[in-house]
Amino acid sequence: MRCVLWFLAFLFFALGSLATVVLFLRDFYRIRGNRETVRHLLSFLIRWANNLLLREGRITNPESSMARVGGPGYAVIFEDSAAVFEQYGRLTRVLGPGYYRLEPYERVRGVVDLRPQTRRVQVAGFTRDGIPVRGEVEIEFQIRQLTRIRPEQGAQESQRFRAFYTFSWEGALNAVYNAPVRNGDVVPPGEMITEEVSYWFRRIVESYNFEELIGFYPEESPSEGVRLAPQDSVRLLEQRLLCALRNPLRRWGYQVNRLQINSLEASEEVREKVKDKSFGLWRALRLAQLKGYEAEAEASTIRIKSEVRADVEALFLNSLIAEIVEIEKRTPKGLDGQTLAAVACLNVMESLLSSIKEESQFLIPSWVWEQMDRLKKTLALPIP
Repeated sequence: MRCVLWFLAFLFFALGSLATVVLFLRDFYRIRGNRETVRHLLSFLIRWANNLLLREGRITNPESSMARVGGPGYAVIFEDSAAVFEQYGRLTRVLGPGYYRLEPYERVRGVVDLRPQTRRVQVAGFTRDGIPVRGEVEIEFQIRQLTRIRPEQGAQESQRFRAFYTFSWEGALNAVYNAPVRNGDVVPPGEMITEEVSYWFRRIVESYNFEELIGFYPEESPSEGVRLAPQDSVRLLEQRLLCALRNPLRRWGYQVNRLQINSLEASEEVREKVKDKSFGLWRALRLAQLKGYEAEAEASTIRIKSEVRADVEALFLNSLIAEIVEIEKRTPKGLDGQTLAAVACLNVMESLLSSIKEESQFLIPSWVWEQMDRLKKTLALPIP
């Protein structure tokens, strides 16, 4: 009976001590529950009981005891991720894709995504002359790749992990240890780089005038709208933005693979004002062109009138001379020159008016014919 009591007492104190340890570890490491804490304690005896999965740049179960406390156990890192490990607050190693054994209390300090990532950033800013512009910048970034091996680096530091995705040891460390913190939480790399793109876009746009970035030119028709500035200014802006982003991203362990400006335009209000100005400019140019056409047509009309008048005068004189000669042959001698010229002039005018009436269907007033008949009677000439 005494042995049973001693056994119960021992069991009570043992279970009490175990419960105290479990509660302490649960509260200290903020483990999700008592069962998870007991499982972690059993991992010291059975190592394969704990596995930590890392994929897509994150821990699949961040609330597990392996994520909170660390080993012993095994870490399974998929091909799209890499991780930095610490033990007792000190850096131990940087591991790429694979299956690794973790030492007691060796835990994940940070995980990085090895895949190239693309973000489309909506940017806005003010030009040097105070005009608001906006656009869309597309950027592709990735964890830094190893470009050269420094002699002072060890084998682990100069290692380039041979997998589907590669990365540099230094880039992974910078991505984990230099990541900014906001309100006690680490800022995700996508959000961090998006904010950096917006910041540097505003800084660079401030050094340009509006006409240097966006120019509007009138088309052949105002219905076709306006077109953007030559692409040379946009490409130059891309180069400056890319150069400005290299150092900040390098400090955070990332590199820019590609950057392009998909669109760059003024605000709606500015576009409407510029469109109205463009239409006014087009209308002014069009009016100037029409005035040129009108002046040219007027000059051509004056020239044609002068030529026609000269031709008509020449025809009239030739007809008058021929008529005078013909009248001299038909009339008796003794007719003075003035009467002869008047008769010839009447005949020529009558023939010209008749031809005009027949060819152009121009209505000649009757009083003209009456006056001509009266003149002929006065000159005592027969009426045809």
